[in-house]
Amino acid sequence: QIINILSRSLPTGEGNILLESQLKDPSLDGKGRFNRLNALRGRCGNVNRFQRGFNDPTAYPKWRAFTDQMLSAFESNDVNFYTKNADTAYNYGDFAFAEQQVAKALSINPARCVDTAVMIYLHKKDTKKVSEIIAAEIKDKEAVKTRHWRMVDYFNKGGKCKGFDKAFAADKLTSPEKLNGLRNVSEIMFRATRFDVCQEIYDYIQKEMFISLASPEH
Repeated sequence: QIINILSRSLPTGEGNILLESQLKDPSLDGKGRFNRLNALRGRCGNVNRFQRGFNDPTAYPKWRAFTDQMLSAFESNDVNFYTKNADTAYNYGDFAFAEQQVAKALSINPARCVDTAVMIYLHKKDTKKVSEIIAAEIKDKEAVKTRHWRMVDYFNKGGKCKGFDKAFAADKLTSPEKLNGLRNVSEIMFRATRFDVCQEIYDYIQKEMFISLASPEH
């Protein structure tokens, strides 16, 4: 921990040299290597989702190389580590690795990675897997708390906007609740690149949920 703190106070080059020298220490255990590699990974460039147009284009390959070394050095039990790995890989189109990492997160604590897992399996169009994840998430919970995921699963299974009111009649949705629900479904579908569903929802909202008001004439 002291080495990590010290490395952060140094310029990138000197900090990297310090961390890399530590990796050569034969007495360093797997967890220690994992932590040093994680510190180096954090210095390889910006890999955040909304920064790709501004960062170093070599950042993700470097990030992935450090991640592979971390996975070899030590088997973490931190669901957030695997979930963040999956999110980052998915955002850069590294879909096979993203699925591998989210599968590990699901094996540790499914409730902590539902959003990422559903997004990735929606992208794969793995209807069965999406439904399984959602079923586990909503089990024994109140209807109001499960509404979002039930809506996602409705479209995951091929449901259409025209049948939406009937499918969710028991929820007695107000117009704002319905609109917000559809928009939230569209948001995760967009991240999952299911643009056909997003387009259907958009068209439905524009044509069926809003009315055109004619300009007053005198």
